[in-house]
Amino acid sequence: MNFWLAMVLLGVGWNFIYVGATTLLTESHSPAERAKVQGINDAAIFGTMVVSSLSAGALFTYQGWHTMNVAALPFLVLAGAGILWFAWGERQRTA
Repeated sequence: MNFWLAMVLLGVGWNFIYVGATTLLTESHSPAERAKVQGINDAAIFGTMVVSSLSAGALFTYQGWHTMNVAALPFLVLAGAGILWFAWGERQRTA
């Protein structure tokens, strides 16, 4: 049940992030560039998703949950550091 709930929440989060990022991407380019930039962005996202899904499946099959969690830690630390960095920069601008 926990795994199912985690996958549902991951899917919902993925959709919010994907739609928001695509909107920001298209708004930051001229109308003539939008289709090309969005196509390149989609190809990069889905190519990365394919590689990470296949490698995660293989890693889980051969190594188990412990290795999966340890492999995710550097990315979580990097994301957390980025969030703190942006929050600190925003606080400096408003102060």
